[in-house]
Amino acid sequence: INTINVNLVDEFGVSGFYYACFNGNNKIVQIMLDDARVDVMMSKNGNWSPLMTAAANGKTETVKRKLCASE
Repeated sequence: INTINVNLVDEFGVSGFYYACFNGNNKIVQIMLDDARVDVMMSKNGNWSPLMTAAANGKTETVKRKLCASE
């Protein structure tokens, strides 16, 4: 499992972590935050970060998780 690229993006330039934040899937967000390999700042095609998209979509619990993980 350590050989899996956790930062792969789809044809739209979107990572799994971005989708988890966008959808407010807090279980997946937490799992990915706990994995040091995940680039939590990877933006969608150089635009919004996962944190920005979670905030814009009203996913407050997701935002809190990300901010607490940054401490």
